[in-house]
Amino acid sequence: MYWQEEEEQELSVPTRIVDLVFQMESRRLPVDHGYTLYRAVVDRLPWLDEEVEAGIQHIFPADSGNGWTGPEEAGEAYFYPSRRTRFVLRLPAARIDEARVLCGQELAVDDCNLTLKQASERPLSREVNLYARYVAGPADEETFLREVVRELETRDIRARKLVCGKGASITTPEGEIAARSVLLADLRLEESFRLQESGAGPYRKLGCGIFLPHKSVKK
Repeated sequence: MYWQEEEEQELSVPTRIVDLVFQMESRRLPVDHGYTLYRAVVDRLPWLDEEVEAGIQHIFPADSGNGWTGPEEAGEAYFYPSRRTRFVLRLPAARIDEARVLCGQELAVDDCNLTLKQASERPLSREVNLYARYVAGPADEETFLREVVRELETRDIRARKLVCGKGASITTPEGEIAARSVLLADLRLEESFRLQESGAGPYRKLGCGIFLPHKSVKK
């Protein structure tokens, strides 16, 4: 018998960018918390604002379909985190120790409190189906898709299967930011790593363009 594995399966998971995953506690959080969470975190980690490769992931319930759907679709203003809910920073590995100062701190997120507990490192995923809860871009769906595909092409990532969700918005003092959820399926492994490292679109500190594994996609 002759058996040859795909070359991409031999790729090691890159370690330059990793997730720092915090256990957390909060009675409730606003659904639209991107900006206020960003301000609360940067108040404690001022260097984060200038770290171009860092992202602050949106917090969403652990049972929200891997983040593909969420409480905003029901028009809810708040959601109620479970014990399994986590707060995650995507960071250069060299910044991990500096970010650990958040452990044990309480953050004010609008009229809610968020307590961050112990944190652990998590490597990027080998999953080739990825989603982002929010990707910022034009409100028009066709224009949005064209811009996402064009950006991916500049990073040598081929959008073989791309689905975007309904439009959403993130509130900031400067106005509303239009965004959509994005699901990319059947990426090559090196493309998956590249997308997880770089993200897509602007506003990474507001939780936009951060891609996570989505294992429910059927090949």
